[in-house]
This record gives sequence, C-alpha cells and structure tokens, in this order.
Amino acid sequence: SAGMAILFAAAAVVVAATAHGAEPSGLQQGLSYGRLDKSAVQLYAACVVARCRSTDASNKWESSRLKASLRPRGGATSDSSAAPSDEAAVPKELAVTKAGSKADATIAREWATEGKLAERKTMDFVDSLPHLRYVRTHGIKQFVSIYKNMRNATSNELLWGDEIEYMLVQLDREKRTAKLSLRGHEVLDDLQAKELRLGRSDGFGEAASWHPEYGVWMLEGTPRVPYGGYTADLRRVEANMRLRRKRLLGALKTDEVALTIPAFPLLGVGCFSEPALDPAANECTNSDSIPDGCILPNPRFFALTKNIRTRRGSNVDIRVPLRQDMYTPAEDLERGIRMDAMAYGMGCCCLQVTFQARDIDESRHLYDHLAVLSPILLALTAATPILRGQLADTDVRWATISASVDDRTPLERGETDAREHPTLSAEQLKALAGAGATPLPKSRYDSISRYLANCGACHKKFNDVAAPMDDFGYKELKKAGIDDSLARHIAHLFVRDPLVIHEGRVELDDENETDHFENLQSTNWQTVRWKPPPKGKACGPRIGWRVEFRSMEVQFTDFENAAFTVFVVLVSRVILAFDLNLYIPLSKVDENMCASICPRVAHFFWRRHFCCDDPT
Repeated sequence: SAGMAILFAAAAVVVAATAHGAEPSGLQQGLSYGRLDKSAVQLYAACVVARCRSTDASNKWESSRLKASLRPRGGATSDSSAAPSDEAAVPKELAVTKAGSKADATIAREWATEGKLAERKTMDFVDSLPHLRYVRTHGIKQFVSIYKNMRNATSNELLWGDEIEYMLVQLDREKRTAKLSLRGHEVLDDLQAKELRLGRSDGFGEAASWHPEYGVWMLEGTPRVPYGGYTADLRRVEANMRLRRKRLLGALKTDEVALTIPAFPLLGVGCFSEPALDPAANECTNSDSIPDGCILPNPRFFALTKNIRTRRGSNVDIRVPLRQDMYTPAEDLERGIRMDAMAYGMGCCCLQVTFQARDIDESRHLYDHLAVLSPILLALTAATPILRGQLADTDVRWATISASVDDRTPLERGETDAREHPTLSAEQLKALAGAGATPLPKSRYDSISRYLANCGACHKKFNDVAAPMDDFGYKELKKAGIDDSLARHIAHLFVRDPLVIHEGRVELDDENETDHFENLQSTNWQTVRWKPPPKGKACGPRIGWRVEFRSMEVQFTDFENAAFTVFVVLVSRVILAFDLNLYIPLSKVDENMCASICPRVAHFFWRRHFCCDDPT
C-alpha cells in the first residue's frame, strides 16, 4: 500500500543522506530521537510513491533537493563516502584507551547480548523443584526493586548494537564434504585473547566482542561498544561486521570457514561433524542423531537441554513439513522432517538488534511497534530452506526453535487425554508453575502475547490472544504501584518455571541481585524483548531501558546483515519521529507470523491508517 511504502521510504531517508555525503553531526538530534526534517521525508516518500505509480524512466529523485533538505542549517556537507576496510575500518568511536578497556568490555557485553548468568554448577530439574516457587516469587521482588530504582532513568543519546551468530564449517575439498567444526570454544578463547592483545597494541582498541553460543560450532560477535546516534554510525556497521569476520577467519584453520546462515543443512545427517562423535554418547540430549558433544561445554547449556526434557516429560518434538515434488513418497510427505533435540533449534544462527530508548515509556512504545513489524522482517530475511538434509516446505527457522525449547507439560500443551506425567510424580508436579496444568498456548520461544505500552484503549482492543499470567506475581506487582499493562507483561513471563538454578545462588539480596528475574526474563525468547537496565556499578550509567529485536534470520553476507540492521534502526526512528500507530490485534500478528513461515504466502495484515491521532 502507499502508506506502507511511505513508512519504508521514510526509513531510508537517512541512508540517502549518508550516501550523498551529508554531515553526520547535522542529523545527530534527529537520528537520536526521531526528530527528522519532515519536509525531507515527505519529499523522499512522495518520490517513492510516484515511482510506484509510474513506469516513466524520467521520474527520478531530485538528488540535489534531497541532499539540500537534509543538510544541517548553516552547516557544510562532505563528499567523502568511501567506506574504509579491514583495521582502517574501525571507527574512532569504537576505539578505546587501555585504561577504559575493562569497563567498556562490560558495557558492550551487557549492551548487545542477553544476560548471561554465572557459569556455576547447576541443579538437575528434580533437585530444583523445592526452589521453583522461591525463584519465581523473588524474581518478581527483584523486578520491583529494579523498577523503583530505575523508572526515572533517562538517556540523552541513542545507543544501539547488533549481534551476529557464526557457524564454523570444515571443508574437505578432495572428498567434497562440508562438516561442522566443533572448535567453537577453542576459537573463542583465541579470539578473546587476540582482541585483548590488539586492543593494547594496534591503536584501534578492541573492535569486537566474542561470546559463546549453544552449539560448540557457534560463536557470537558484537561491536565492542555500542554505536551512537550519528548518521555516520550507520555507515560503520558493515565495516565493523567485515572486521569481525576477518578476525574470525584469521583464527580458523586453512580448511575452515565461518558461515552466517541460519541452519547447517546437514545437521543430524550421518557423520556431520569434525571430529566425528559417538551417537551413543547422548546422556543429556537423549537424541538418536545429536550427541552431547554438540553442546558447548557450559553448565547452563547442558542444564537447559536436560531440564527442558524433564519438565516436558519427553524429548522435544520438532515437526517441519516436507517440500513436495513429483518424486516425494507419500509416506515421507506425511511424516515430514522430524527432529528430537534442542540443538536443531538453538543451533540456528540469527541477527539481532538492541536499542536503548530515551526512557521507560519510549522503550515500551518501541516494543509494541517492533513486535508488529517482526513477522515482516522475518519473512524478508527468510534463509532456512533445508533442515536435517531435506528440503522443507518452510523457509525460516522460527518454528524449529520454538519447538526445540518447548518445555510445556502435556496438560499445558492442551493434551487433555494425558493422565500421568512421564517423568514427574503427582507430588512433584505441584511444585511447577500452575501445577503444570495451566494451558499455555505458546512455547517459551514465540511471538509476544501482550502489548506493553500504557495505553488502556489500545490494550482493550488489541490484546485479543490468551496470555496466562502468574496471579500471585500480578498482585505483588500491582501492590508495588506498577501499572496494569506492565504488571500483566511481567506476570505473563512468570507463568513459566525457571529452567536453570545454580547451586549456592538461591537465597539472594533482592535489592542488589537480579539473577532470579533474569532467569525467567532470559528464557522467554520472544520476537521482541523488553530489557530493564541492569544493576551494578560495573555496568556504568550509560545503560538504560532497552528493546531487543529478535526475529530476523542471519544473512550470508555482511552487506545484507548491515542493510537489515540499519533498516531496523531507521524504522524505529521513523516510528518515533512521526508518532506512528502500527497497532493491530495480536491475533493478526500471530497470523502474520504463520504467514512469514510459509514460503508461498505473500499477504500480511496491516493498518490502513497509522498517522491518525486515535490510538485504536
């Protein structure tokens, strides 16, 4: 529609400005909080709409007018647009002095990645049963403490960052085979040491930060420090991604490559890894095709794998429809693609972007509107046509990951004929949230179920999907003076059980610790995540209320990843600049998610008007 074209056109206006060499400082305030020159956006949008309606080759942008309208008043423009490369590509904002490296490393890690809980010995799920209620209760108290201390926190600058997950693949050119290289932990140690050394010797600082991921063949790379609110930061994204890839490739063997694709096509097929693993060594995964050696040797990842199975009562059951052609046997088509291990989902790679908002209200506003856009961006980045060696009749990873971490009991999944839990006794079930019997419509990894902004009119009309919540938590939140919308959001997260409890970390100081809140927060993997500021002096004053956009699939090239990253940043600025209203019923957002999974569905639900004053 013309309206949607204007939205996307407006998001591209700053890209056009930087491509034409506009002075970065000229749009500093506009980019930070959306106050762009509306005449420039209207000119750009009008040109795009006109081009959509006409095939006349002469109907082109007026580049000089666009450039002039974006030029800061009284300021000059620069014609320099050449992108730097390799080490020269490291922007000065990413450079850091030796004295500040430790603090900035902490900031970067907290900023661009979800909270990683301490690597301590974990409890088996059965052993953790007596502590589940305590963790849920005190997780609520910890959030109340965060809210009371940080609700008035504001930030005067836009900070944002991206996360890219890589997979290591070994190529045997003689045998013409490709296998997963299970050296992620070795490469991670090497990269972290090199980043520290380069930061002290090459004058550029530590330009990248590296983190472990679930699969032992995986790594996550982020900018060392977040990007800022200058338009020049948009142009630095691809350069930083190229630098990350170069440094990663430099740590690999000559027969290894680092790929940015969502899923390895042959995962679970024959001998898919190097070194080869014994399929019988599967005490944790209990899978016929994924041995324990595929999981990064981290206590949290092993606990997640085992505890999801225990709480669920069986292996995870991942079913993806098989692509049909004239040679597909009927029995294969009916069976589809079956997978039985968490690694099939959490072994997928993705692209995520995190924003820091001005304040809590803006973060909640962004959360809602980015959630509406998440199915469309999932479809635009679709890049998962093959799973377990077979061509799927879907082309995204989302449903696979959703099923791979589905810890719901049979009753929670709606299997009304279930009489006994396969692994837990009736007495043990009483310790679970809702006694393991409350119907939960969605997996822990799914689209959002509630809008978050404090807009009563919006919520009555658009929150039209079931969103069970923890009644005790809701009452405690309301008693603490938290508004109804936010209280329901948090209480909805706490309808789940904590999956990982660390020994010696049960009874904590709720005023100074956040482990129990993060335990539930970090294991609700939704399309968008709302992130309160972390506590602790080491985090620094720069971290505020954030929103993490999580639906996009990672792309094959740095150019594509940078393009989608920058696009999401610009769309967020346009939403704020024009105070757009993208609300649609959440049932339609869920239908859009289903549409994004299907490769031959091209229609999405969308508002007809999103510039009106009426929020409904």
